[in-house]
Amino acid sequence: MNNFKISTRLMLLVGLLSALLVAIGAMGLFGINQSNAALQTVYEDRTVPASQIAEINQLNLLNRLAIAGSLLNPTPEEVNKGMTGVEANLATMDKIWSDYIATSMTSEEASIAKKLTEDRAQFEREGVRPAVAAFRANDLEKAKQLAFEKIRPLYTPVKEGLQALMKLQIDE
Repeated sequence: MNNFKISTRLMLLVGLLSALLVAIGAMGLFGINQSNAALQTVYEDRTVPASQIAEINQLNLLNRLAIAGSLLNPTPEEVNKGMTGVEANLATMDKIWSDYIATSMTSEEASIAKKLTEDRAQFEREGVRPAVAAFRANDLEKAKQLAFEKIRPLYTPVKEGLQALMKLQIDE
């Protein structure tokens, strides 16, 4: 190295430092890409499903409120408005749940989701849909009976399943 002129030695040093700078920059870009990929996975696999679960929970609560509101104020306008909302919410929940089920899940998540699918179906089949039918038939006693004897107890496992899925999303 001592046989080279000073200008050659400086050019070699600048070249070496430039190569190191490029290598460090490349490593930084690689790290940023890895971080972006990890954040994308968190968003797609945890944040979006958590949002779907929260929306289903909210729609279930709105349905229960609509049914209770129709029992408290059973005018034809209120009942029609409430039951139309319930039916729309049920359709929206089915779409959201289908989208949720189509995602990749851990085995624990799949197990909870399978049970929740069954609980949701029973809740709708035995509680909500018959209550809507009773309101549409203007059978308030039947609607009241369904609200207390079916909807309330059948909602508990649905709520617990949604809470378990939300906790799992947060823990993951």
